[in-house]
Amino acid sequence: TDTKLKLKGLNLMKALMYLPNVITAATIAIFFRRLFSYSTGEATSAVQMLLDAVGHERVNFFVNPWYTRLIVSFINFWMWYGNTMIILIAGITSISESLYESAQLDGANSFQTYTRITLPLLRPIMLFLLVTSMIGGLQMYDIPFNINQYPSLVAFNGTYVRCTQTVLMYVNELAFGKSSIKQIGIASAISILLFIVTTILSIIIFYMMRDKDAAAAAKAKKLARKAGGTK
Repeated sequence: TDTKLKLKGLNLMKALMYLPNVITAATIAIFFRRLFSYSTGEATSAVQMLLDAVGHERVNFFVNPWYTRLIVSFINFWMWYGNTMIILIAGITSISESLYESAQLDGANSFQTYTRITLPLLRPIMLFLLVTSMIGGLQMYDIPFNINQYPSLVAFNGTYVRCTQTVLMYVNELAFGKSSIKQIGIASAISILLFIVTTILSIIIFYMMRDKDAAAAAKAKKLARKAGGTK
């Protein structure tokens, strides 16, 4: 983002990093499923071939719940990193360069200008990214649904559930699953509960990302008005 560096191929780098966000989530999930698939025959996946090349025994990644979750997490990070990067770059480049020049004249170093100028002015954009990322994480469906047809089971509250089952997958299973009895009421209740949880978490993020100086000034102004009204 520093225009003084004059980096070559910057636009190409941005395009390549944003490219995974253009591909559909189901396509990427199926691609990674084939990439990490386990086989003892001749049809060997790329990751298994790599393990053979380094002399390591083959690993069935989708039998281990933690391997499966790490793959799902990496796919989501890889897909949305480019989108987050583009938004942050747009926010940083919109900051006036005169602020940085004034800070340099006052003797501020790079760390000070980053913490005192860049981060505070990026707070609204970071708030938007945190809220949308949180909502996207709670509503994740395509990738964990398509990454593995038969994921391993883990114990939870006395029952066994699929290691990559998300809330939306559970709602879809209750409302539109293969069971002959559709539990629409329970699915609707879970959806409302998900909305409530999303709202509460969003409020917490808004509170944590608030401008403390502006909030303190507004509070002091409000107290001054009350004191003046009392007099």
